[in-house]
Amino acid sequence: MKNIIHIVGFPRSGTTLALSLLAQHPDLTHLTMAMLGRGAGAGKETGCLLSDERIQQMKALPSNKTYIEKTPMHALYIDQTEGQIIAMIRDPDDAIASAIAAPFMKRSTEEFEKLYVKIYKNLLKYKDRIIFIDYKRIVNDINHIQEVFIGCNLKRHKVKLITTPPIIGFYNKKKPYKASDTASSYYKRCRKLCLK
Repeated sequence: MKNIIHIVGFPRSGTTLALSLLAQHPDLTHLTMAMLGRGAGAGKETGCLLSDERIQQMKALPSNKTYIEKTPMHALYIDQTEGQIIAMIRDPDDAIASAIAAPFMKRSTEEFEKLYVKIYKNLLKYKDRIIFIDYKRIVNDINHIQEVFIGCNLKRHKVKLITTPPIIGFYNKKKPYKASDTASSYYKRCRKLCLK
């Protein structure tokens, strides 16, 4: 599974944006559920946590390709991966507010806060094998993704924004949510590790 790049992070932290940009690289193949024999769609997420069965299916993929997959919650299963990890980070005020607003995410504010801390606390344990990317930086300049390609031992490749993130202009507005000091401290610690 060393030929799989995993995009992880708190849900609503920009993992979909990262996938949409990184998957444009000609040397990467977007790993879908259908490729693992699960469903017919080519959805954005691989959509499977790393069970023993899933790991075996991933190991059975052709080794002559490099795959990229996005399942944000794989952030809690880094110990079960061998490939490159790309972790999206986003200010907890913004990420948690976005998660609360998402109609498909059914958790309380407190649960989101605990999940944010749990994810980034776990990612920090594996910081030496993770490329951290700040969502705000990618939104402000998608060409920052070039540094991620280099970090993954890939050549530079011109990318374009396929969809405009609704976040553009968000940073000038009043924050709809204020995260705890604990969540904010994990964001700051991860942000120091981001690509410059």
